[in-house]
This record gives sequence, structure tokens and C-alpha cells, in this order.
Amino acid sequence: MVNSIFELDEYLARGANAIEIDLAFHNNGTVKQVYHGYPCDCLRVCDERENFARYLNHLRDLSNPNHMNYQKSLTMLFLDLKLGDVARKDKYKAGEEIAKYLITHLWNKDLSEPHLEVLLSVPILQILRL
Repeated sequence: MVNSIFELDEYLARGANAIEIDLAFHNNGTVKQVYHGYPCDCLRVCDERENFARYLNHLRDLSNPNHMNYQKSLTMLFLDLKLGDVARKDKYKAGEEIAKYLITHLWNKDLSEPHLEVLLSVPILQILRL
């Protein structure tokens, strides 16, 4: 989990080619922030957080070959969706929110850029939970 821009830049400098972030939601399905909280993975900082739009804008720059901060090694963004607190009736809204953020901030409304694969992770229990 790489939940801040500071960490993102640090791990890319160490040679990472894929980034996993934790995306937290409000209980009504709107995006809250990039954040995991406690408990988290062993020997990790659990309280790093970032505004999701700001994070995606930074990723867009890093994955754009025409940008001065381009990172050729960056190939994948893994979104770990934390939907446990989202009411079942609002999970569809959460999906719309993610799409809106990705299109607006990562792809800048131009779906041909940047060159970055996005993988969404949704635990099955979080989908089915009432």
C-alpha cells in the first residue's frame, strides 16, 4: 500500500513498477480519500493519506511519456476498494465515483493517455454485505 504521494515517489525511485493504494469511501458511496488506517501490513506506516484526485493527477504526470516527471517503469495501478462501510444501496454510486475520478483525473477525459493499467480489487464480501 502506497497511500501518499511522498510514498509513491519513494517507491518508484526504488524501482517499483506497480502501485497498490487503498481507497476509502464514505458510507453513502462517495470517495473519501486514499487511506488504509489500522491495522495494516506488517512494518508499514498505516496513517498515510492523500486526496484521491491529487493522487491521480500525480500518477497521470508520472505515466505520461510527454511529462518531465515520466516514470517508464510505472505500468499498473492497483486500487484496493475499502467498501465495508458503504451501504449496499450505495455501492453502485461508489462505482460511478471511481469511474468519474479515473476519467477526470487519471485520463484527463482523454482515454488514450496515460499508459497505465488499472486493476480494481473488490472483496466479494464487501459487495454482498447488506
